[in-house]
Amino acid sequence: MTAEKLGLFQISADVNHVVLERKTKELLIRGELSLKNKVEPEINTQVDFLDHMLDQVRFAGCFNLKLKLEATKKRLLHTICEDSGIMLGNLVLALFKQRKDEVGVNGYGASLRVMDEARARVCVSIEGRCNSFIELPPSLESADHAEDVLNRDMVAFFEGFAQGCRATLHLQIERANDPHHAWEAACRALGDCIREALRENSWRIGEIGGIKGTLD
Repeated sequence: MTAEKLGLFQISADVNHVVLERKTKELLIRGELSLKNKVEPEINTQVDFLDHMLDQVRFAGCFNLKLKLEATKKRLLHTICEDSGIMLGNLVLALFKQRKDEVGVNGYGASLRVMDEARARVCVSIEGRCNSFIELPPSLESADHAEDVLNRDMVAFFEGFAQGCRATLHLQIERANDPHHAWEAACRALGDCIREALRENSWRIGEIGGIKGTLD
């Protein structure tokens, strides 16, 4: 019997649309990111708050997102959040690669967003350097939960995005009283960064977020 293949698989891709599937011994995730005509999102990670945050990202990013996750063993929130971040990063990176050589893209983005009392700043640069630098205010460090996830699970989501996108990500939640508002502001800012990083820029055809010219 042949063992099932694990890893990341590209199902289809062009300059405006990419479909990926990622299989591990823990999870199966299928994701689709499109810059084409607006359609209703289809997001099901089995975690309500994470679904809500992914919806915030795609709305701010002005892209269509489909993401379906199945836990093949145990339903572990931390793994689901991290792997969902990795898949979102994989999707952005795959579309970035398609667009950079055909139309050129900015390759980076930065945003400051708010949700009521919460304010968050995110910067992303896609240049093959997988780094994440995340700062939380004391109010979040002392509050464990944001709805049905832990704050550290959402940290894992952002770290996973940087890993999957091969990007440097800075997240600073500058102030917040409500963890829900904090992560909503952060996800809005992440969506802005994705939109700006994928924005067409013919001056940068073939280029990445930095001057070395390659993700490797």
